[in-house]
Amino acid sequence: MGTWYKLKDEAEEIVMLVSSKLPGKMIIWLTFSVCLLIIFLLGFGIGFGSGNSSACKFGDCAVPVYYYVNNKTHESCPELAAERLLTTVSAGQSFEGLTVQLQCRGNYVPYPRAVQCRRKKVFSDKFLLEWSGVPVCYPTSLVSVDHWKKTLHAQSVVCSGDSEATSCSLRCVLDFVAVEEKPYRCDSMPCAAWTIDNKVCYQCDKKCDTFKSHRRPEVGDMLSSLSCDEECAAVVVTSSAGAGVWQNKRTGLFNFIGEHNGRPLYRKNSTKEFLYYLNGSEWLVGPDFKKGNGGIQLFNNDDGMCPERHGGSNVTKVYIDSGVPLLDNIWRKDDSLTVSCYSPRYTPVVDCSCPEYEVNHAEEAPEVVKYYSGRFKRLEREQSWDFLAPVYVDEVKQLYLFSHHPEGLVWQISPNFVTTPVRAVTTESKTCPDDPKLEWEWYNSTTKNHQQIYITDRSIKLKCNY
Repeated sequence: MGTWYKLKDEAEEIVMLVSSKLPGKMIIWLTFSVCLLIIFLLGFGIGFGSGNSSACKFGDCAVPVYYYVNNKTHESCPELAAERLLTTVSAGQSFEGLTVQLQCRGNYVPYPRAVQCRRKKVFSDKFLLEWSGVPVCYPTSLVSVDHWKKTLHAQSVVCSGDSEATSCSLRCVLDFVAVEEKPYRCDSMPCAAWTIDNKVCYQCDKKCDTFKSHRRPEVGDMLSSLSCDEECAAVVVTSSAGAGVWQNKRTGLFNFIGEHNGRPLYRKNSTKEFLYYLNGSEWLVGPDFKKGNGGIQLFNNDDGMCPERHGGSNVTKVYIDSGVPLLDNIWRKDDSLTVSCYSPRYTPVVDCSCPEYEVNHAEEAPEVVKYYSGRFKRLEREQSWDFLAPVYVDEVKQLYLFSHHPEGLVWQISPNFVTTPVRAVTTESKTCPDDPKLEWEWYNSTTKNHQQIYITDRSIKLKCNY
C-alpha cells in the first residue's frame, strides 16, 4: 500500500510542475492521461499477482470449483450424482435456475453435457424442483484393445433422454449391428456408468433389423432367426484328399460372425478366411465374402440356407489345385469335403500329448530344411488361435508346427498360418507330427505357369522330448 501512496505523490508533483508551464486545457488532458497510466499499472500488478494463484499449483486445473450458496428459500433440486460423475451437487446446495456443466472422470463423457435445476408442476397448485436431465457417464470411444477384447467391432455409445430417464445404446462399426442383452436405461440417480458387457456386434447384410430386435446376443438366437441349427456357433471344414493339402488354410474351425446374403457368415481366426454364401456360386471359402474368389466351393446343394445342410444328389465339391499348371483346369473335385457343426464332445480331434518336438534333418539337407528345424513347444489351448489340433512354437525362430486339419492329416512348419514351406501329408486319421506314416516335403519353387513344386525329404525327422 505504501508503494501506491508513493506513486500517487510522485504523479501529483509531476502534474503541479507541468501545470505551471502549460495552458489550462493542456493541463486537463495531461492529468487525465496520468490517471489512465496509474490505473493501467495497478491492473497489471494485480493480474501478475493473480497469475501465481495456487488453483493450478499441482497441474490439475480440470477439477471443478464449487461455490456454495445459502438457500434461504429451502427449495432445492435432489442430489446430482452418478458413477464417475465429477461435478456432483449435494441435496440442499442447488436452487432454481442453477446450471451445472457436467464432467466425468477418466475417458468418460456425460449425457447430457449440462443440466439445470428447474421448477416442475406436480399438481395444479404445487411445484417441485427437478434437474432437466438424468446424468450418465459413458466411454468417449470403444475403438480400443480393452473394449474390443469384450466386444469386437464396437465403435461408440449413443445416448438420449429427458428429465425422466436416460437411455444409451451401442453403435458398431460399418456393416455391423449391435445386439444387446438389456438396453441401458436409468431413471433415478445416481446412475451406473455405461458398460460394454453382454453386448455383441454382428456382421449383417439382409437381416440387420432382425438381429437388432433380439434381446439375447447369443449365437444360437442369431442362427435360429436364419433358420439354421442353433448349435452351429462354429463349423469345421475338412477334407481327407486334395483340398486338405492344397487349400489347407481354408480348412479347420470357422466361427459364426454374422449374416451375409441372408445366410450365416463364418470366419477362421488364424487365417482370416471366410465361409460364406454368394448368389450364383453358393458356398465358398475365401478371403473376401463379397467376392467370388474362394479356393473351396460347394454348389448345386439341395438346401442352400445353411452350410451344415449342404449336399444332395447333384452337389459338386471342388477346390483349386496349386499342384497343377495354371494352363490346366485347376478346379478339382473332392467328394471328401464336408462342413459340419463343431461339437467339443463329438468332433474328432487328434490328441498329441507330447510337450515338445525336436525337428532334425540330415547333414547334407538343403538350407530351407535346416532353417525350419528346431525345438517346438506346445502352446496352451487358449493361445492356439482356435486350432483344434495342437500348436507348437519355436520361440527362437518364431516358427510354428501345426495342422489345420483337426485330425492332423496335414502337418506343416511355417512362420505363419497361411504359407506352407514344409509339410507332411497322410491319409490316416488322428496323426501326430512324429508319426512315421507322415511323409515330409519342402517347397522348392513355383513354375512360370504357377505350379507349386514340393520335394520329398525322408531325412526330416521329429522326435518327442518328454
